[in-house]
Amino acid sequence: MMKLNRLTVLAILVGAVAGGLLAADTTATPAAKPAVAQETAVFAVPGLDQVATVKALSKALAEKTGIVAAKVDKEKSQYAVTFETAKTNPDEILKALAPVAPAAKLEKVVPAEGKTAAKPDCSQCPSRSGCGSKPE
Repeated sequence: MMKLNRLTVLAILVGAVAGGLLAADTTATPAAKPAVAQETAVFAVPGLDQVATVKALSKALAEKTGIVAAKVDKEKSQYAVTFETAKTNPDEILKALAPVAPAAKLEKVVPAEGKTAAKPDCSQCPSRSGCGSKPE
């Protein structure tokens, strides 16, 4: 009878330890990177139908920290610039655009829409063959 009790106690202990390990879920998962806050500033910019203007605007923004992407809408004469809010802001972007497009004006700022926000559409870009900033 004593052997039966020892086996029972041993079985209970093994079950309790195994159950505790399973319940604790000790698998380590890497912490998710915090999302970087992004917004899109939409500027009214005359002359976006000119290749030289678009190229010069792209070059001006390439030197600016925190710029994620830029997209030209020729029909609306709008230049949408997605940026990291911790690194820059619409006023700083406007200052960077001013030497190229002094008449540029900020129209609105909207939250960026995930990874697809303001990705350039190179098929529409007149300077796609000589552009150094291809989309990912």
